[in-house]
Amino acid sequence: MYLRPFDAGANIFAGYELPVGLFFQLNAQLGLLNINPDYEGEGTSEDKSSLKNTGFSLSAGYRF
Repeated sequence: MYLRPFDAGANIFAGYELPVGLFFQLNAQLGLLNINPDYEGEGTSEDKSSLKNTGFSLSAGYRF
């Protein structure tokens, strides 16, 4: 398996802070490129697959 050394992505971020300083954040990272490219001579036409990076995070905190 060969993986591409470069990836491009999009980031989605949302957050909310309460008046008392408590905050919540949601973050998502979405890979836009297939990092597992197909090469001629490898596998069959039924072996088509797509592999993309994805990540999520949830945060909570207090701002002084």
